[in-house]
Amino acid sequence: MPRSPALVRRVPLALLAAALAALAAPAGAGDAVVSQVRGAVLLAAERTPVQVLQPLAAGTGLRLEPGAEALVICADDRSLQLLGAAEWTAGAGACAGGEPLPPGTYARVAPAAGTIRDFHGSLFTEAPSRSDEAGLAVATLLAPRSPQRVTTRIAEPSPELAWSHVKDALAYRLVLARGGQEEVVEVPAGTADCRPDPRSAPMRACRLAWPWRPLAEGEEVVLVVQTATADPDWPVRRSDPAQLRLAETATRRTVARRLAPLAGDTLPVATRELLRAAVYADAALYNEAAAALQAALAAAPQAAVAVRLADLHLGLGLVRGALSGYQRAEAMLPRQGQDEVRAALQLGLGRLHARRQDPATAAHHFEQAARLLRRLGRADESAAAAAEAARIGGGTL
Repeated sequence: MPRSPALVRRVPLALLAAALAALAAPAGAGDAVVSQVRGAVLLAAERTPVQVLQPLAAGTGLRLEPGAEALVICADDRSLQLLGAAEWTAGAGACAGGEPLPPGTYARVAPAAGTIRDFHGSLFTEAPSRSDEAGLAVATLLAPRSPQRVTTRIAEPSPELAWSHVKDALAYRLVLARGGQEEVVEVPAGTADCRPDPRSAPMRACRLAWPWRPLAEGEEVVLVVQTATADPDWPVRRSDPAQLRLAETATRRTVARRLAPLAGDTLPVATRELLRAAVYADAALYNEAAAALQAALAAAPQAAVAVRLADLHLGLGLVRGALSGYQRAEAMLPRQGQDEVRAALQLGLGRLHARRQDPATAAHHFEQAARLLRRLGRADESAAAAAEAARIGGGTL
């Protein structure tokens, strides 16, 4: 195909919010990241399909077949939408005709291999979830969710509830503690609205509209799911509690303002939900960010998104859901390439198995991450992963 200038279309200002909650990754002046793909978009040299959130080093070429589209965000914080048939090469000034974005946008969109999200200091320091690791006998509170011993802010005063189904349940008792009192709502197991859900697979997830009066601003509550069974040795089974607080009015207004431009149908579903996840994560509303990432993943399955969602689930204490997400990401990766995503995946698996008190497996994954990071030229991050492997499992590289 003859080389031709890439056609450019200006991108709506909604992309000002184009940031997933990742810390900055090192970037060269001409680097870019792909944030949207439609149709046949290939890496020009390898003739392999481009993935959403795939980083593009300066000099990397894209080839767009007729009718294809790709949205790229460059390291100079500009976004450019490419329309095929065309070819385009990442490099300094390659996004000059695109839409200016706020400083730091690229760094927050680009995958950050070697970086672990810090959920206000609690991501991997809190006690592992007991009910999440108790097999299928205890209901796991899926949403709204908090890490153990940490209060998590939520955006809605009346959020939908979700918990994992228990096979021999007779009834579920939803217990909300606030103001020194407990408010209990009982849901017979036979009438519960339970559907397949990747967070609780292989069990279904049961859902219920918020049955109590709405939360007030700043109000802190504790939510627990109790499962009533006919087992005389274990008649009532209690989930881990979620400690929740309604976000401040100013925060919720800011979030609503940033979400407003994403309400229409001008953006593909996956892109819109990635942007929604960015808005929520920036406001430290992690339950809502996870829900948006889940919607993005359902609309356009990509390994990078699956890893980010699994990271969120692990931070919130959904260990089995996180493991399922990491395994799904691994299955979506090609046989070669995407080492940035592979490194993030191995780091996540290392943290997960450390949480599960499986030091040998955790050390193995940290060692794999160290090798990938070294291959990527991330010497400091590789050394940190190797040190973590040695600390946890006594392993050496």
